[in-house]
Amino acid sequence: MDFVYDLETFGNGSSQKKVDSPDHPASGVSLTLRSLSTSDFSKKLQSLSLLDIAKGAAKSGADSFETKNGSNLSYNAQCLKRARASIDLLDSLGFDYNPLQDASTNGSYHPNSKTSIDNDDLTDIFLYNSGFDGKSLVEKLTKVLESSDGYDTSTRHSLSILERRIEYELSLENGDNSDTKKQSGTFGAVSHFENLKNLTSTGQTGNLARRNLRGLIEEDLLHQYASQLRTFQKIVRSIESVRPNLETFTKEYNDLYSSINTSVNSLQDLRQEITSLDKQKKVVDLKKNILLAFKSTFTVTQYEEHLIRFADLNDATTGVDFFNAIDKIRSIQNNCDVLLGMENEKLGMKILKQMSDLLVSVNERITSYVQNNIDYVYSGSNLNLNISKKISLSTFHKCLVYIWQNNRSAFDSIMSDMVESRSRLIANEFINQLKGYSEEVSTSNQKTAYSKASTNKNQSRLFLSSYDTIRFMSDSLAYIHSLLVNEMENSRSFLTFDFISRDENSELENMVGSVVMRIISGLNKPLKGAVESVLRQEAKLPTLVNSYDLLELYSGMFTKLLNPEQKAMNDGTMATMKELEIETQERIFFLIKLKLKTLEVEAAEEGLNTTEDGAVLPDWVVDWFAFIDDMFEGYNSNKTFDDTNEHIVGLNDKQWNELLELLINKPVELLKSIHNKLKAPEKDKLIWVLNCVDYMYNKVEINSSLSSKADYLNSLIEKDTDILINLEFTGLLKSSGLFDIYNLVNMIFKLDDEFFDVSFYEPILENKLFSVETFQTANQKMEVFLSSYINQNELNGLMSPSIYNKVFFDSAMNFIKFYRKLCLIVNQYLRDRDDNKIKVFQWDEMTIATLLGIEEYYQEHQHFN
Repeated sequence: MDFVYDLETFGNGSSQKKVDSPDHPASGVSLTLRSLSTSDFSKKLQSLSLLDIAKGAAKSGADSFETKNGSNLSYNAQCLKRARASIDLLDSLGFDYNPLQDASTNGSYHPNSKTSIDNDDLTDIFLYNSGFDGKSLVEKLTKVLESSDGYDTSTRHSLSILERRIEYELSLENGDNSDTKKQSGTFGAVSHFENLKNLTSTGQTGNLARRNLRGLIEEDLLHQYASQLRTFQKIVRSIESVRPNLETFTKEYNDLYSSINTSVNSLQDLRQEITSLDKQKKVVDLKKNILLAFKSTFTVTQYEEHLIRFADLNDATTGVDFFNAIDKIRSIQNNCDVLLGMENEKLGMKILKQMSDLLVSVNERITSYVQNNIDYVYSGSNLNLNISKKISLSTFHKCLVYIWQNNRSAFDSIMSDMVESRSRLIANEFINQLKGYSEEVSTSNQKTAYSKASTNKNQSRLFLSSYDTIRFMSDSLAYIHSLLVNEMENSRSFLTFDFISRDENSELENMVGSVVMRIISGLNKPLKGAVESVLRQEAKLPTLVNSYDLLELYSGMFTKLLNPEQKAMNDGTMATMKELEIETQERIFFLIKLKLKTLEVEAAEEGLNTTEDGAVLPDWVVDWFAFIDDMFEGYNSNKTFDDTNEHIVGLNDKQWNELLELLINKPVELLKSIHNKLKAPEKDKLIWVLNCVDYMYNKVEINSSLSSKADYLNSLIEKDTDILINLEFTGLLKSSGLFDIYNLVNMIFKLDDEFFDVSFYEPILENKLFSVETFQTANQKMEVFLSSYINQNELNGLMSPSIYNKVFFDSAMNFIKFYRKLCLIVNQYLRDRDDNKIKVFQWDEMTIATLLGIEEYYQEHQHFN
């Protein structure tokens, strides 16, 4: 505790007053037992009651401290509080020692001395007699108790050991037997409590007590060290027992080590030789590996060269090795760039030439192999058990793809030869079918090995009859269609591979259509010749129309299968089909024109066919439209036009107009020609023409394909009907004797249904025809004519009721209208000598209507007049 109370030892170098003491405390023992706990004593020391001594002094001696230290009084209050806490702590330990009665005070008198001294008095005595500086004490205690550096931690640890020693001495003093048992590494059992009681004294006694405490602590440390070393006593004895053996072993080891070093030194030359040889071996191995790698990278083996020149490609295993060798050659070619980049490029050029020569051999070998086997593979002949030659399809496909990828010209040449050969074979087969040679067809089937045509010799030939045009064409076109489908399947399977990329397969897929078109192009001439021969012999228009429909149907089916480009549409089979369609159209036009010429002859011979009832239809008109009905029969029943064809047999607008001209206009012109040439009453000829044109109109109107000509025929009917109405009206006027009067009235002012005024006709008085005799004669003729008009009507020859009614009623109405207006004119201007009105007509207009047979019709339409 000298570091707490010895101002000289822990002075801060200030000019504070020092306490007189005979000795200075010795330096403390260095304590290294840092494992002991300092928490209890530190907590107590932080509230030492000794510091409370300064509390009373701070109150009673405020003036004195103000005189000495001025502004430090407030700061010393905290120091006094800590001192009071330290004194209380010492009191709690049971010490009888009173620090204020120590010899260091020399029995100095305290102003307030009493028999019983309390804490405040102790504080005063301590402050006045010891010259205590509270600020210095607080700084030291704060440095010890509140600092966190290593020195203060050691100090706290020392204080903790001191606290334990005091507690132990106190227990010995009090005779606590339970705590006095001496253990290894603990304090001694002799009590030194009397010395400890003087630890806090400031005089010589305190110094001596603190020196004795240091001896006690050193004694305790020695006991602790001895106790710790005692645990190693057995281990040391055991080590001493094996020490002779270890020394012997060490000596023998040193001798052996010295012998080995001597041997090693004597073999140093051999070791160097071995090292040199090992380095040479590594260099040789490196060169060997380099040469092997070079050989593997830039050369082919004898086996690979043998495969390239002499291998049997029909063997599947050999084919795989063959293409592996090709891949290696191509890899060597690519790797030659490294050799060519060296200073001496001769080696690279030599290897590159060797590989190029091998690739030439490869190309020749593969080209020859594909040329020799492509017909068998394409037609599937290798699947025939009767053929001993077996072909590896996988090898063949790889060879074909190799040529396509590396030599397009050779590939095109091979495909052209195959297509030409295939086209020739199927053309011969088709010609044999046309000729009907069943044996040749069977033999041809065996040779061509067509995948869909059976090789059975008992297979019956394709039945083709040249006497049945439709059957012949349908069988021929169906045969070509089936052949086209089979060729499409063969070509697609032949040009589809699973070991190439999708883009390459797509490119090959685009070749399928062109290959198939070139194959079936061999059928163009046989097909065209056969169909043209049949068309030239065919004289039935419906058959030609059906033939064209067949050609158009199969042409569309071929186009859908082949999906050709626009350029391909003008060549090959598609062009042949188009030519056959055009020839069929031309044949149809030829037959129609030929039929028209026949009609002209028949019409001239037949003339005007009349009967007792009137004119009737000529036979040639009926036959002509029967001819037309047969031509359009299929289109009027179940056939429809597609988006591309708006007319029958694929005619364009110009051709269609030409066809309508032949079918409708030409017969009408023929009617007009006959009408002009015949020597017969005009009315009879007109009725005959109307009957023919009306028949044509009825036929055209019900035919959807010809309905566009209905308006044309209807206009002709209306025109001829108007002419017939005028003829019938003129006949009524002439028969009734009023024809001249009608002309006279119209000459003065034209009669008009919309406007009529009697005053306009006053000039009629100047004409000699306007007389009583003229009208009386007309009245007599009307009586005779009208009484028998209905029974002798010439209009009964009209076949159309609508035309008959129109002519009959309109002509009668015109006559009655004129009769009514004439009566008004006569009533206005006809007079006798006495200027009286004269009645010259005995019948009124209603009676005339009755006699003409239109009484009801006239009454219904009278308000319109």
